[in-house]
Amino acid sequence: MPMPFHRTLRALEHERPRGCPPSLIAALLLLGGWSAWMVEARVPVYAVSQLGRLEVSTTPHRSAALTPGRVSRVFAEIGQLVTSGEALVQLDDTLERRRVDEASAELDAIDLRIGALDAQRSVEQRVREWQLRASEASLSHSRVALAEADQRSEFRRQQADISSNLRRERVISEIQSLEAAEQLSISRWQVNAAEASLEKERVASRYADEVQAAQIAGIARQLADLRAARLTAEAALETARAALDRTVVRAPVAGRIGSMAALQAGDVAREGDVVATVIPDEHLKVMAEFAPAEAMGRVRQGQPAQIRLSGFSVAEFGVLDAVVSRVASEPHAGTVRVELTLPPDSHTRVPLQHGLPGSVEVCVESAAPWRLLLRSLDRFIDDAAPSDAPPSDGTPSDPNGRAARAERTPTPKGAA
Repeated sequence: MPMPFHRTLRALEHERPRGCPPSLIAALLLLGGWSAWMVEARVPVYAVSQLGRLEVSTTPHRSAALTPGRVSRVFAEIGQLVTSGEALVQLDDTLERRRVDEASAELDAIDLRIGALDAQRSVEQRVREWQLRASEASLSHSRVALAEADQRSEFRRQQADISSNLRRERVISEIQSLEAAEQLSISRWQVNAAEASLEKERVASRYADEVQAAQIAGIARQLADLRAARLTAEAALETARAALDRTVVRAPVAGRIGSMAALQAGDVAREGDVVATVIPDEHLKVMAEFAPAEAMGRVRQGQPAQIRLSGFSVAEFGVLDAVVSRVASEPHAGTVRVELTLPPDSHTRVPLQHGLPGSVEVCVESAAPWRLLLRSLDRFIDDAAPSDAPPSDGTPSDPNGRAARAERTPTPKGAA
């Protein structure tokens, strides 16, 4: 039969809890707060690129040798401020200068010949004018002679008529009448001769004028040939000067020389060899290369970003704030290029200059922690699943063949 254990029962009655313990309440509160944080909190999600750098607004310009040649003088050095068109390196230009002198001498010779022909044409034109005056005077004299012959012929005609009447009245003899008729015939021949002389003068004057005009036209043709030759000589001179100018390597824009080839007098430069890189003196921007999976559809214009410059401690120098301004729509060489703009009033102790490298973090969204947890689980499942196929989006791959993702999700302040 059962036997009661009085002491045991009394001990159990004393140990029975009389209320909810504080540790359980604290655990429940912590669990509730964590659950609320998982649902209601917003955690910024960043797309990270380790391939960022500061660049000037316009692309740095490279100055290259336009023609092969031997270096005769170097004018610039690294860090020097240059203006647009300033000479950086001078190549040997002896042959080019001789060609310029030759083309210039030929052009001067053509100018002298043009000047001589212009003077000759002026003389020929004056000769033609005086010849026209002389011909007009000769024609005037011939017209006077013709008028005199006409007047004499008319007098002889009247005299012949009178003689004929007197002959019919037997006042004069027939011989006298014949003599008057003969004088009338002679005067008519004189009129014809004067008309022929006048016509001859007209033809001779026209012929002389045409000959003189032909000579002037010949001179004009020679001038046209010389002017055409002058145009050719001018083109040859410009070509020679252009070839001479190509022996000088000049700065394409104003700015500071960022790099300079190690050249000295006597070195041979080949065509296309980069001699110097000129960095324009303009405001800076940030260029970053992102993996396509990180940037495509996620990084957009207007999103805030931070730049951590390599070589400068974040604790001492801080970070740079920036805003996404442009995003490439097509990957190039396996990355997507993103351009960011620095605010004009950014204050930092870092000496900002072109070429400073660093990492770029772009805030692409704000998500609840439970969503981020699901994404992490999804990535874990994807990474655990075997896959032999290489990534098709051109992103870098990890050793297991899966596409590498770089996502930074810092915990906000005050989160448990």
